[in-house]
Amino acid sequence: MILVSSRELTSQPRETWKRLAQEGALTITKNGQPAALMIDVDTESYDDIVRLLRQAKATQLIARAREEAAERGFLSAEEIEAEIQATRKEARRTAKRPDRCRG
Repeated sequence: MILVSSRELTSQPRETWKRLAQEGALTITKNGQPAALMIDVDTESYDDIVRLLRQAKATQLIARAREEAAERGFLSAEEIEAEIQATRKEARRTAKRPDRCRG
């Protein structure tokens, strides 16, 4: 992917637009680090592209959260489900027991 500095973007916008049209996508950098992605879109595909990018970002965030949870030793999905089932079972058991504290 072609890298374009934020300075270049502001000082040479016409050239940047030409490169975007040629390449289809550009990475905008700030202090040498990726900061934004410019994607060439048309009116018909805009909504679909935005939706796909949001889905990809959400998927990335979920994956990162799962990795962090695994590193910290948090419960797995199966362990969480087992805890939920145990809690429900206990709630049903105590709901069937008559209340001995009534006066």
